[in-house]
Amino acid sequence: MTRTVLDQQLQHVSARLLSLGNAVDALLANVLKALRTQDQVLYQQVLEAGCSLDSLQRRLERQVFDVLALQQPLGSHDLRVLTMTLLIARHLRQAGHGAGAIARLLLMSFETTAQGQAADQEGTSIPLLRRRGTQIVPDATSLVRDLLALGEDARQLLRASLQACVTQDAALARQIWQEDDVVDVRYHLVRHDLFTLLADPPSLASLAAVGGLMSHPSALLEIAHGFERVADHGVTICERTVFLVEGVCGIPMTLEPEAEAVRSL
Repeated sequence: MTRTVLDQQLQHVSARLLSLGNAVDALLANVLKALRTQDQVLYQQVLEAGCSLDSLQRRLERQVFDVLALQQPLGSHDLRVLTMTLLIARHLRQAGHGAGAIARLLLMSFETTAQGQAADQEGTSIPLLRRRGTQIVPDATSLVRDLLALGEDARQLLRASLQACVTQDAALARQIWQEDDVVDVRYHLVRHDLFTLLADPPSLASLAAVGGLMSHPSALLEIAHGFERVADHGVTICERTVFLVEGVCGIPMTLEPEAEAVRSL
């Protein structure tokens, strides 16, 4: 009977963790939509919704502590599930706060100038690419496109890591950990383009004329870093998942020949 009650409680904990993860995913989806449309109302909605994450995490923590105190699980796997849930919930909350920070940056940097409005009405824009010597300088369109791709990759990685956690799939967690390299490469490319842009005064002047978010290219650096940190939280969740399932720390992908020989002894 006790085992049945414990199993039910563990299922409730998993369901609440999934709810927290879905709330974070919804925040990231709205941030990406707001970045795409530069909708100030969406920015504000993300900030308001982010305040509920702390409450969701606290309720989850109370539930975990109740299970520990009332059910007193003795199995090592059950204890790992409960303790790792606490840590994973914190990473989800931090990822959600990262989405809120991005929305705050977007809201602070959003300025609609008369010149920018006129450009939108006439359908004009600055050139897609311009050259500075032998170097191609990115423009607003390409930067936002790449930033959106980075954000979407980070969101997908976090969603997949949550799925691996809830289903306790260690193999999937290892696979997702490898995919973080894709996010890192995209992040470094976006950062390189932003630094190139900041070093080119004519391009900066053109972006200032467009107005809105493009008037603050330095904020884009922080936004790109925020998306990269979201992916990092997803990787850490994968590491916690492997420990939850297998009881081993980290995500050893392949062993060196010498280590494999020692293990076989």
